[in-house]
Amino acid sequence: MKHVKDYSRYEDIPDDYDSRMTMLLTSLKHSKDKLQSEIDRITNITWSKVSFTLYTIPIPTPRGRSTSKHKFFYVKNAVLHKKNMTEIYEYLNIEQITTPMKVKIKLFFPTPEQLSNMNVILAEMGLINHISTPDCDNCAKTYTDAQQDNFIFNDSYIVDLHIIKKYSMKPRIEVTIKYMDEHDVKYNEKKFKKKVEGNTNV
Repeated sequence: MKHVKDYSRYEDIPDDYDSRMTMLLTSLKHSKDKLQSEIDRITNITWSKVSFTLYTIPIPTPRGRSTSKHKFFYVKNAVLHKKNMTEIYEYLNIEQITTPMKVKIKLFFPTPEQLSNMNVILAEMGLINHISTPDCDNCAKTYTDAQQDNFIFNDSYIVDLHIIKKYSMKPRIEVTIKYMDEHDVKYNEKKFKKKVEGNTNV
């Protein structure tokens, strides 16, 4: 199998973190002071935050469907979600995010009518979990895709994604984006510039 063959180059690399770091530090071409300087610089980069709420019932991203006349796929309601995000983006009047980011999406589904009064209160407190469909990853795709070209330059810049499903009397989607105020390394900054120039294979 191809993926097994491709992994053969990594077989001699130690499994545990400490051993890998020992191997890397042994071959370090720069001084440890310079390494520590870079560690300090990256860990001290500040992060900004933007939050917003969509007052709608969370929905998943359906499978793309092909058209009969043209060989391309479309996703139902994708244009509507994008339009909603564009309106919020313009209202908040923030610059597009072009650095690594952490995204937290809290999905609040309608409280089931079958719940007792006590359980309705517990659900509103966030103590009762939503274990029905739709699943987390499909819902997350709906709202991360819609943010692309609005809040975020490209959803590949999402390096940490946290999805929560709960119930509420007021269905909604709460989105929080934390993003670095600058790129962590020149390598990633150059990749961003190449994407801007139209080279998407980076």
